[in-house]
Amino acid sequence: MNNAVLQELIRLKFRVADLLIDTLPEAVKQTVKSRESELLTVVDEALRERLAGEVNTGSAAGRANEKSKMNSITIE
Repeated sequence: MNNAVLQELIRLKFRVADLLIDTLPEAVKQTVKSRESELLTVVDEALRERLAGEVNTGSAAGRANEKSKMNSITIE
């Protein structure tokens, strides 16, 4: 996958995160906003691992890595 596609996926990630955060109740929204950097880092890592997995070992490995990362996210 080329850099232009990767950059567009990253931009979309931020847009989707903002849209999701805006739909949350205020108390939850504040918790999420305080952890936003961590959440976006996990999503970014999962996306990069998935892209690397598709190139190196196939898409199934990429999805497995992404799923394990996403399962580790908790909102207090």
